[in-house]
Amino acid sequence: MSILEIHSSGEKLGRRYLTATAVAWILPFLAVAAMVAADPAKNTVTPVYHAATSAWWANQPLYTYGAHLYFYFPQFAVAFTPFHMLPMWLGDNLWRLLSMVLFAWAIRRLVGCFEWRDPEKAFLICSLLAIFPSLGALRCGQANLTFAAVLVHFVLFLAEERWTAASFSMMVLLVLKPIALAPMLLAPFVYRPIVKSLSLSLILLFIFPFFFGPPEYVLGQYRDLAGRLLTVSVTTNHIFADLNGLLRTIGLQLTGAASQLVRLAAGLATLWLWVVASKSTKEPNRAMVLLALSSAYLMVFNPMTEVNGYAIVAPALAILALYYLEVEGRAGIAWWLVFVDLSISFFPEIFRRLDPNFGLWWDPLVMLISMGLLAWGIAVKRVFNQKSRSEAPAI
Repeated sequence: MSILEIHSSGEKLGRRYLTATAVAWILPFLAVAAMVAADPAKNTVTPVYHAATSAWWANQPLYTYGAHLYFYFPQFAVAFTPFHMLPMWLGDNLWRLLSMVLFAWAIRRLVGCFEWRDPEKAFLICSLLAIFPSLGALRCGQANLTFAAVLVHFVLFLAEERWTAASFSMMVLLVLKPIALAPMLLAPFVYRPIVKSLSLSLILLFIFPFFFGPPEYVLGQYRDLAGRLLTVSVTTNHIFADLNGLLRTIGLQLTGAASQLVRLAAGLATLWLWVVASKSTKEPNRAMVLLALSSAYLMVFNPMTEVNGYAIVAPALAILALYYLEVEGRAGIAWWLVFVDLSISFFPEIFRRLDPNFGLWWDPLVMLISMGLLAWGIAVKRVFNQKSRSEAPAI
């Protein structure tokens, strides 16, 4: 076979991979879009977003409208307005489409950080591993999927030293979910040039709602939000898939100050690992570590992590599985991460009849084990510092 024939065959195979990847992204959205069009109010959280948006423009309290469900900054109610103004089936599908497009773009950028021998194949594998844990969030219309996408963009903008873009991404993350405070606090310890633009972005974020509501109303919503967030860490409901979801399954529970202290200690340990890893890594590995540490921390130590919330960690699981297999040559850890990815995607449904709360303890359990492996790799084995962008892994 001639060189030209080999090249042509490689191009055809690459196109097939890209076609398969496009199908993998498009089919789930079309299936969900059809279900939403048939019954927009079924199996979805978007009515909470619609109710909050209606409350905002009526100058009504946000945190008594669906009080047990709305845990977002006031800015989210304003940002959701364009979707709220449309017929529910159309607005909700456009919201999901935006999330899916941002997510696909994020995975493409993440895979593109490395010069894989077969980038189309890498994109297909990473896409599949990222999509599976995200299907629940897509179906429900949760902000978790959008958050997962923007978090990837945030760390990649940091790696590219695009401080303004990274700061804007962080503003979006905070609008989507207050838990973005975790990666926001971690990043400046290593990416110090972002402090100036991030500070300005936070000021702009704070004043943004005042353009769309009376000052006394906006300040009142900020006060109500502060009160709401202070009660989050002491929740006792067995409906979340965090550390307490695991402990409650075996008859234990962290409450009050104990819960807050454990989460603080875990946060400090995560910060230490982040600083240690950053000293011996190059880009884009350093950004990958921030993505992995911050998303894993949020899964286990955010007191209101839902099973569908594990979409947030899906990009990290996907890229780390490829990285461990092809760059570090640690097949055992790589296949463990693939198992974690697939198990959090499917086990909660498969074993629902045996244990309706399966996902509440399984997901944090395997994530804790994975965090341990990641910590061991950073602190003991010094992984992530062996290859730079220019050293191409094979896949």
